[in-house]
Amino acid sequence: MTKSRFITPGRFLIFAALFILICAVSLRILFGWYLRSDTFHQKMSAAVASALQADVTFSPLHFADGTFYTDGFEARGPRAFFSQLRTEQVRALFNWHGLFHRRWQIDELIVQKLDVRFADRPISPRP
Repeated sequence: MTKSRFITPGRFLIFAALFILICAVSLRILFGWYLRSDTFHQKMSAAVASALQADVTFSPLHFADGTFYTDGFEARGPRAFFSQLRTEQVRALFNWHGLFHRRWQIDELIVQKLDVRFADRPISPRP
């Protein structure tokens, strides 16, 4: 009487490796989809607007291999230290390891052109 086993240890390891590979590829695709979504664009605009205390408008964002690109953004605000801020050709290098610490970490930020017009009024205090 021979015993036939459907799941041998070798088959189990192959299925486990295949499952892990499918999960990793799926997560990468879903994460890339999220980074290109309007939701992420709005959250990033809100975070920058909060940091600068200004109204921020980003050009469309592009993402490739851990680097974000945009043609630029513009910020205006009555509470900011500037009246107008414009950037052109912005590139940000994203650090994936920051996600393990529950934060979005940018290691390198390059701006080709920066135009700042300083406010000619007193700065209002932060709330």
